[in-house]
Amino acid sequence: MVLAGLLLGSSQLSALEIEPGVGAGLLYTDNAKLTADNEDDDLVVVGYAGVRIDEDNGPFRLNAEAEVIHLNYTSGSFGNQTYPALRTTAVWQQVPGRLDWQASNFFTQRETDSLEGRTPDNIQNTNVFTFGPDITFPHWGRHTLALNPRYRNFYYEDEGTDNQQYELPASWFYQLYPTFGVGLSGSVTQVDYDGGDNRASDYTRRVLQAGLSGTTVRSEYSLNLGGTDISRDGSGSTSGASGDLNWLYRMSGFSTARLFVSSDITDTGDLLLESEIDPDTGDFSNVQTSDDVVRNNIVRLTYRRDDATLGTAIWGEYRDLDYEGQESDRDVREVGADLDYRATALLTTGISGRYTLTDDADRDGDETRYSITGTVSYQ
Repeated sequence: MVLAGLLLGSSQLSALEIEPGVGAGLLYTDNAKLTADNEDDDLVVVGYAGVRIDEDNGPFRLNAEAEVIHLNYTSGSFGNQTYPALRTTAVWQQVPGRLDWQASNFFTQRETDSLEGRTPDNIQNTNVFTFGPDITFPHWGRHTLALNPRYRNFYYEDEGTDNQQYELPASWFYQLYPTFGVGLSGSVTQVDYDGGDNRASDYTRRVLQAGLSGTTVRSEYSLNLGGTDISRDGSGSTSGASGDLNWLYRMSGFSTARLFVSSDITDTGDLLLESEIDPDTGDFSNVQTSDDVVRNNIVRLTYRRDDATLGTAIWGEYRDLDYEGQESDRDVREVGADLDYRATALLTTGISGRYTLTDDADRDGDETRYSITGTVSYQ
């Protein structure tokens, strides 16, 4: 159980909003190192400081969230730990409706080995930086043509799989009816790994898909089907079908259900970025960071409800990961729930839990992991 006291305030000037926050908490664990034997009790003192900045000034928009969490293990299971995090997205509309510039940066911590526990000796800093323009050509009739070049830099503290990616996506969309349209999309991505002579093989990824999308009174949906080809430098190629289905259903004014189904040949960096942008496309903690090409098959169903006093998120996920190289294949099944109850305008309580079952090809038997966390916060 974590007891946190938050002191929050905001400063508004025109379209700029700044909301700082500080907090403190206590965490008790009867197995700090998550070992099968020689379990150690520990009381962890938690310190928190953070700030959220929103700027919407005409053609420029900025959303930034920065935080630092400090952990003091009072019984000495681990040394003191400090974990910074940053989530930033910025958009500049140079020519409204024609040319936007996009930049984002996600800095966080991830497990070095996804099958081990989230302890300080299994945590690595990770960072994903993305930059590029969105170019929309003048409309002719119901047709829309767009280019979205991107540069991405992936950094992993311990994995040695840092890489640069240069992507050129293009798309054409035709609005058949006000509520329905079809299109074609394709992209070419060059992936260059760092690391000198011992680095992984660079590769080129090509994707071509046809799709449709539409809306009804209560729902939004999109379907894309096509193929992906990955050619590694000097080591052959991998190709196969790819596609995704995304369906959002509004059950009421307060609740939605979303189904996400996808199958693609990709790399773990793209899966990390997708999870940071949209967590409902899959939990990256179920993925092992690697320089392997991976066939990622996933089905995820998410339910959300947010009314005056209770916020609810419930999800179920099945993910099948088939790595091309030496990384072990795995099947992951997960269910989870987050509940937040606003008891008063200043007091909020919450509880979250998840259950994960992993079948790893290189390990005997399934691995079962579950967690329950309770919180009390005062604003």
